[in-house]
Amino acid sequence: MEITNILTEAINNQTPISFSKYGDGEFFCANSCDGVNCDMDPYTFKKKKGLIESFQYMVNEVPNSYMGIWNYEKTQSDFWEGLTTKKIKWAKYHTIIMDNDNVDNKVSLYKSIKYSTMKKIYICNPLMIKAKLLLNIDYMVHVPFNNWFDSYFDELMNVLKKIIRKDEKYIIITSAGMGAKILICELSKLFPNNIYLDFGSAIDKICTKKTSRGWEPSYEVLMSLLKDLISQKDWNDPKYDIVYEEAKKKMGIHLGETIEANKSKIVKPLFNEDWYSQHQIDNLTSLLKSVSSLHGNIIEIGCWEGKSTINLANNCYPEILICNDTWLGNVNESIITGVEHITLKILKERDVYSIFIDNMNSQTQKNYKIVKEDCIAWLTNYDGFIKFIHIDASHEYESVLKTIELVLPKMVRGGIICGDDYLTSNINRHDLHGGVERAVKELLPNFKNINNLWYWFKE
Repeated sequence: MEITNILTEAINNQTPISFSKYGDGEFFCANSCDGVNCDMDPYTFKKKKGLIESFQYMVNEVPNSYMGIWNYEKTQSDFWEGLTTKKIKWAKYHTIIMDNDNVDNKVSLYKSIKYSTMKKIYICNPLMIKAKLLLNIDYMVHVPFNNWFDSYFDELMNVLKKIIRKDEKYIIITSAGMGAKILICELSKLFPNNIYLDFGSAIDKICTKKTSRGWEPSYEVLMSLLKDLISQKDWNDPKYDIVYEEAKKKMGIHLGETIEANKSKIVKPLFNEDWYSQHQIDNLTSLLKSVSSLHGNIIEIGCWEGKSTINLANNCYPEILICNDTWLGNVNESIITGVEHITLKILKERDVYSIFIDNMNSQTQKNYKIVKEDCIAWLTNYDGFIKFIHIDASHEYESVLKTIELVLPKMVRGGIICGDDYLTSNINRHDLHGGVERAVKELLPNFKNINNLWYWFKE
């Protein structure tokens, strides 16, 4: 639901309201205590407990509380909805963040905050100092860039309790990671008449010139959009140069080099064959993200030019993706069918392996490892644990069956085995001896498929 105007109206009328964002990090933390989010903020038991209890309280007890959810992903929404007794007031995750939607409404929201007579408190990292100018912040309260919740939460609450008076109304803004959701909840219990806004990374770039998420509008575009809120003389004071330099080192570190620094180096990937649809890539991404909190390796068997591989590498970063292929084409499939496979014909015309390397180096953070070996031979001697494996190599029944047999003992609980060509290499393909479908049905009870993509969870 679009609630930007609802927030603006609440600010103009000084009506208590809250908006908290629950993205992938909060979801994974609430489901497990392993791993980190994109800001390298670790998932801990204390944080998990706090996120669940805070979500329940804000939905069940706070009447004007909205929850921002990332793309309303069903797996995540089902999880959160299972925690509450009242209906959740869902909102767009980017309700406050500048993107291409409802830009004018968001500018109006920022203006309403800046010119409100309510006192404003901003909880953020120390580099966000220019927010004081942008939004007329009265109190800047700083927290570390990440990993502050477990050790600093009580101290932060004490600081805020000394600032906030019960006979005044405040706009309290947070850019403090996963712990911000718990902070908003606890402050709402003590000071229910305030307005609470979880800004997250919304004003990172305008205040530091540094991208922290990788998809924001350029600094110049943001300056144009927010020109009415900015005093050019104060905003461009050289004293802020140190902020920009420090931001390069400390913000958006999960992105590697910034997009701005790479604009001159951006290379469009080369995919000569359209063998993997964008819809299937989106489904593959959802499966990969569902195991992010588990321990184990991430593997793709059969990479070709890297269309699905690039997606997997970028969505598992900073973890390493193991890429296994011979780049010799489907030799066994050709032998079994008696027909030269199309991959063998293509390899006579171009160097697919070099295209794969170029694609991976230009489109990922290079968080991949190549195993250039027959998958059966490699998996026979592989002794690691696997949390996610995508199989898209030879399609004949015997090869797929043996691959799955070798993988099964190495899967961690909750891990996923998935693959391509469930429909195109179906059980009626006698030339493939029943192909992918036959092997999957024989070895993986309770598997599911979304068109050509099949998948199975280890219980």
